[in-house]
Amino acid sequence: MAAEGFWNNPERARADMAHLKHAKAIVEPLDALEKQAGDLEAMLELMAAGDDPELEKELGSTLAAARVALDKVEFRVMLGGEHDHRSAFLSIQAGAGGTEACDWAEMLMRMYLRWCERNGYKVEEVDRTNAEGGRDPLGHAPRHR
Repeated sequence: MAAEGFWNNPERARADMAHLKHAKAIVEPLDALEKQAGDLEAMLELMAAGDDPELEKELGSTLAAARVALDKVEFRVMLGGEHDHRSAFLSIQAGAGGTEACDWAEMLMRMYLRWCERNGYKVEEVDRTNAEGGRDPLGHAPRHR
């Protein structure tokens, strides 16, 4: 990015930045896992030298954190196809199920929004049709983005 003329072609620069972001999303979690593996190895060596209940407790929590990080990396690998980094559309429709169906659709919407936020995905609401009366089942005023 610091190279002379990098920003002269904005489209190419944006494409390069998107590629860099995608590569970082792969490399950084692997680096973190490698560091955690080194920490675990060092803790095991210390435990072999003596019986330390505090170290054993710390080893358990570090191992649990490493398992969570590994699960996330495995999930990213599962979404490693050629087009998996591209945008997606999600449509939630209550259909003709009445108030309960509208409530369920709203709960699903919130669940997906929270999942996207926790996993670093950008979300944009494109269209919404609320229940009768211009309000959604939870009483929120209509939103337009």
